[in-house]
Amino acid sequence: MRIRRLLAFCFLTVWSGAVSATGTLYFGGDGYDIFMEIGHVDQPVVASLKVSTPRAPAGVLLREHFKTEVFDTEARILKIRFEQQTPGQEPASFTLDVDGNEGSLAIDDRLIKAPFGWEM
Repeated sequence: MRIRRLLAFCFLTVWSGAVSATGTLYFGGDGYDIFMEIGHVDQPVVASLKVSTPRAPAGVLLREHFKTEVFDTEARILKIRFEQQTPGQEPASFTLDVDGNEGSLAIDDRLIKAPFGWEM
């Protein structure tokens, strides 16, 4: 029964044209990697994050507790904040700022700068 509902939802979503294909964006530097799943409704939105850290190299999938404060693909500006709700769990709270092709990640009392590509 659950499979039928899921298939019906997928069919209606594709049929309605409300959602188009997703893409990904990536930031990485100094052992920290953030893969951003991008969905497209009327405009691009960050749907989820997969964050790898030196202490969690397999990565942690985040679907909540992060806020996309700015996501402007034309101006190439992105700002995401994540607040860890459970102390000691990975990833620690962080802020990702991107301006143009330069990104910076503030995490674990560090500021990591690395190039950022906007190709989805």
